Amino acid sequence: MAMIDLDRDNFLRALDWCQGGSDADRATTGLRLASALRYYWPARGLNALGVEVMRVALARAASCAPDLAQSRALGVITQACWRIGQPDEALLHAQRHRQLAASINDPAGLTVAHANSGNIERSLGHLDAAQAQLETALRIADEHGGGALRVQPVHGLAVLALARSAAVEADQRFAEL
Repeated sequence: MAMIDLDRDNFLRALDWCQGGSDADRATTGLRLASALRYYWPARGLNALGVEVMRVALARAASCAPDLAQSRALGVITQACWRIGQPDEALLHAQRHRQLAASINDPAGLTVAHANSGNIERSLGHLDAAQAQLETALRIADEHGGGALRVQPVHGLAVLALARSAAVEADQRFAEL
């Protein structure tokens, strides 16, 4: 993190450069760089700046063909918006993420998008909607080999069980992790 601190202005300049011109490669590079910095912003208390960087990068890439970089970036901005207390915007990004991931056959992105939607819905008190999204995420993960893909939906279902005061179910879910 300290190394990124020293070069933060250079990273921001690089992101600005990626936003210029009409080159699709620049837009994709900007998305990748913005996504790579996803852990930096909250670690330094710069969540709002991180969200703005992602918004700009995604807007720039909107005219490009859908790809994995956009899918990953939509997952990043969904979580970032939720983290800063903007669940409505987060849900919009999650919906767009689901659509894009489905269109490019990205099962990992689709799993993340449904799991993010479920976790956000749970935080808003929409427990039935949360259950549906998390179960869909888990089904997709299981259909594509399970493993690490299962972690986010299983954890989400465990936390949802706690929200419903179903401690035994929560324990069973947590045991799957």
